[in-house]
Amino acid sequence: MSVEKMSLDSEIKVLRNLSHRSIVRYFGMEVLKSKMHTFMEYMPGGSVCDYASRNGGLSEEKVRSYCNQILDGIAYLHLSMVIHRDIKGFFYLIISFTLFIYSHRL
Repeated sequence: MSVEKMSLDSEIKVLRNLSHRSIVRYFGMEVLKSKMHTFMEYMPGGSVCDYASRNGGLSEEKVRSYCNQILDGIAYLHLSMVIHRDIKGFFYLIISFTLFIYSHRL
């Protein structure tokens, strides 16, 4: 089994077991014609980076709100013995604010 496949399998195992209001839900995956398709919760608001670009930045109130939600999601991950390995603004999705995680189980 390739390193990429093992890494992907590990990521899916982590996602499958997470359930929190601040984490994007994983619904499943399928392989068709050697391509993997992952089914995740739809976030119509886009990312925090998209929002900031569309609106010329973020107000202090928005930053405070998003930071609280991000920290809530990260606290849940840590309680679940999962670390977020790539924290960037485009991973934070808006509307039912959630984290899209690139994770690793400790």
